[in-house]
Amino acid sequence: MVNDLEWNEPEPASFYEEACDWLGEGFATIDAARVRSKQKLTELSACLESQTFGESTGFIAFGSLARLEFTDGSDLDWTLLVNGPSDLGQYETSLAIKRSLEAADFTKPGPSGLFGGVSSSFELIHQIGGLEDTNANMTRRLLLLLESVAVEGDIVRQGVLHQLLQRYVRYGRSVEGSKAESLKPPRFLLNDFVRFWRTMAVDYDAKKWLAPDEKWALRNAKLRFSRKLIFVKGLLLGLDCQLSPDAWPWSALPADEFHEAPEERLQQGLQRLIELPAIDSVCRTAKLVNASDSLREILLAYDQFLSVLADESSREQLKTLRFDEAEKNALFSDLRVAGKKFGNALQDLLFRSDDKLTALAMDYGVF
Repeated sequence: MVNDLEWNEPEPASFYEEACDWLGEGFATIDAARVRSKQKLTELSACLESQTFGESTGFIAFGSLARLEFTDGSDLDWTLLVNGPSDLGQYETSLAIKRSLEAADFTKPGPSGLFGGVSSSFELIHQIGGLEDTNANMTRRLLLLLESVAVEGDIVRQGVLHQLLQRYVRYGRSVEGSKAESLKPPRFLLNDFVRFWRTMAVDYDAKKWLAPDEKWALRNAKLRFSRKLIFVKGLLLGLDCQLSPDAWPWSALPADEFHEAPEERLQQGLQRLIELPAIDSVCRTAKLVNASDSLREILLAYDQFLSVLADESSREQLKTLRFDEAEKNALFSDLRVAGKKFGNALQDLLFRSDDKLTALAMDYGVF
């Protein structure tokens, strides 16, 4: 049991759609990607109908599909998540899933080995920080928190999320936070989000060093846009309880619905906010602080990014672009300008739109 509350609730209203109404405009490529993502999730569910999942296993999708940004060129990052004892049948299930996905023409994950197999909740929960927390383990853990969706076995995903947040919130609390009556941002969790963002940036350069002319431009674009976006989601996720206590996901419930400890309330609210796609998370915060100009620039730039990924010839051009030819390449130059606009607009949201948000971002995101 995840907790005393029911998690299988109807999908909440889309903060992105509300933001479009608020701004009075739409973003065609984002809209198309969201429709495409929901279609693919339906197809994926049908593809897995013939598979047998145990009570302790779930099929979890990551990446653009979980962010509702799937395009025709997107690959499918997935894992068979085990939250319980391991057995050889889980490996056999993962092989059967691979065959089903291949037959249905889903693009397989990249060659890194991060996705496309079995993963255990034990490492995700117990190996946070320290020598045992490898890049692969940290990536699986943070992506589970920032961009994941259960196609099968959501009770498994929710159970692991609950235990992860318990580790971050209850066992990572400060002396001050343990006695506070109000909710305090989870510094342990926020530090891990910051570490993950910096690791993604360093890994980008590492891959460029090892293979300087292989997909570096595509990785560069993803780092400027989608990777940065999920980091901002994580940052906003952690700051939200202080930024908008009146709009906190559980604040409208009667007091007796809460567990007594503040960290339990924090944990429950975080678990609900995790379900928002990254774009919706940014839209929600921008509307809370009335940052319409910043949000418009964010969505315009991101729409341009997705339009490049959705176009087969443009995506292929980025995959094959040599580093020494990038400065003269019009597509890369345009995308780099859009990336700067996107980054500047995110900075405007965090540091120039609202004094309270700025103070929180400084306190928890910088130091």
